[in-house]
Parts: sequence; C-alpha cells; structure tokens
Amino acid sequence: MTMTPAELQRKVRQLDHDVGSIYELLIGLQATLARQGNAVGRIDDRLTAVDDRLDSHSDHFDAIGAALGRLEEGTTEVLALLRAG
Repeated sequence: MTMTPAELQRKVRQLDHDVGSIYELLIGLQATLARQGNAVGRIDDRLTAVDDRLDSHSDHFDAIGAALGRLEEGTTEVLALLRAG
C-alpha cells in the first residue's frame, strides 16, 4: 500500500507528536522517581535515628539491669547477716 506525500507527512507529524508525548511522560516519571527517592532517603534517615535511640535505650536497660543485680546481691548479703545475727 503506497502512501501519498500528504499521508506520509501527516504520519511523520503524528509520530513526532507521539515521541514528544513519550518524552513528556518519561520526564514526569523521572520527577516522580526523584521525589520518591528523596522520601525513601528521609525515611531511611529517620529509621537510622530510631535505631540509634533504641540502641541507647538498650544500653540504659543493661545498666539498670546491672544495678539491680548489684542491689539484689547487697540485699541477699543483708538478709544473710540478719538471719545470722
């Protein structure tokens, strides 16, 4: 099937328009991906901060546990002395 020069010209214009539309879509997708990447980066930063805080709390709980252990030992010694006396 042979196309006339006018039909070819119309087809080329349509294809050029389609390519332009595809580029616009790709630019929009690129912008969306960049925003999502930034959001994921912020979430990652916040999760890192939460993880650091949890580590700090864990350290504090370990220190409290050690202090309670010492208190228990002292209490046990006091009770032993009271029973002996």
